[in-house]
Amino acid sequence: MTKPKYVGIDISKDNLDLIQLPQETAARFEYDDFGLRKIVTYLKRRRPALIVMEATGGYESRAAAELAAAGLPVAIVDPRQVRNYARALGVLAKTDALDARVLARFARDTQPKLSRLPEPEEKALKALVKRRRQLSDMLVAEKNRLQRIESIRVEDSLNDSIRFIKNQLKELDDQIKTAIRPYTPGGPAGAGTAQPPPDRQPDRGGPDEPGQRFLQGPPDDNRRQKIGPKRPLHGRFGGQPV
Repeated sequence: MTKPKYVGIDISKDNLDLIQLPQETAARFEYDDFGLRKIVTYLKRRRPALIVMEATGGYESRAAAELAAAGLPVAIVDPRQVRNYARALGVLAKTDALDARVLARFARDTQPKLSRLPEPEEKALKALVKRRRQLSDMLVAEKNRLQRIESIRVEDSLNDSIRFIKNQLKELDDQIKTAIRPYTPGGPAGAGTAQPPPDRQPDRGGPDEPGQRFLQGPPDDNRRQKIGPKRPLHGRFGGQPV
């Protein structure tokens, strides 16, 4: 019988760092339009049971929306819960890979009940994500045309078009954040905090376990500053596992 796969994604301004358990598979994607498409394809092929990401002051919104719109099971969790869980494991160091691994273990050990978007809201979110992808493709095309212009008038037209598309993208990003907000714990449809099942406590692993040695992490000089203020979020949203 195939073991369920649990994925932790650590989000920073420029990158998405991913760890998948129990395979201990690591991957990194750039946090941009192309990187989001790649991570969606990557995860759909691996069919995870649960994907967990931490709240990062809104930076998680686009990634969560893309994954949820693709039908992947996503949970946005409270950073304080994850920190407490990491302390229980004895993990004090902080790096992108360590944070992703802790999130993957958190997903495996707490397994909060998946809450689905109601069908109308799910359709609306998918439409917003689809439209954003269309505009992103249009922006790339207009920028490419700008490199080959032979007329000042055409250049002015292209610059006007690029400004318009960028404004449209910003408006869509705001709408995506609004669409997601009710399904986080701070919103009216939010779920409760994750709790470990009574028969499953955080797995520390043995002293010689490779995963445990990795969890102990590098020295403190490898710590990084996380982006943005982290607002307490917990609960989950998403579609059926693919």
